[in-house]
Amino acid sequence: MEIKASSKMDLASCKAFFQATNSAYTDRRMIFQGVWAVITELLLLVIYFTSANIDNELIRKAVLAFLIVLPILQLFAVMMYFYLPKQTHKMLGDYKDGINSFVFNETDFTEVSTIPDGQKSKSSTVNYSDVLKTIETDKYIFIYINIRQAYIVEKETIDKDKIGDIRAKLSDKKYIFK
Repeated sequence: MEIKASSKMDLASCKAFFQATNSAYTDRRMIFQGVWAVITELLLLVIYFTSANIDNELIRKAVLAFLIVLPILQLFAVMMYFYLPKQTHKMLGDYKDGINSFVFNETDFTEVSTIPDGQKSKSSTVNYSDVLKTIETDKYIFIYINIRQAYIVEKETIDKDKIGDIRAKLSDKKYIFK
């Protein structure tokens, strides 16, 4: 068995990687709805806080903590969606917008990364037993070798008859469809 595939390390693939890794942030509508929910909650809390006579110091501290923590969590969610993929794409250096070529064999797969001008490349081989987990989306297959690093494979570059063979090789690991 020898299956060939490839991917481009562009901003879209970096965004898809972060969205697959952090599935709660996969849809922009969820982020914006969350922001509007926070604004609404803050307005309701301000109205409640100004209209109600709160004598209990513990309740006042809890409301204040809620007012501080909730916007920070929402800011973190927005940062995960918009900022981190751009930063990761930028940190790829010479390999930004480069091409990754994959060859899937019986016991392992080989990845060759080439920079856009084709003058520099690097390669690595990974045994299927070293794969931590795999996440498959509509466009990509993410093969995680640790919790922070994954190989990104574009599904459209794989022969449709061969995708099942790749799934079978990675099936003993945690395989997630999104």
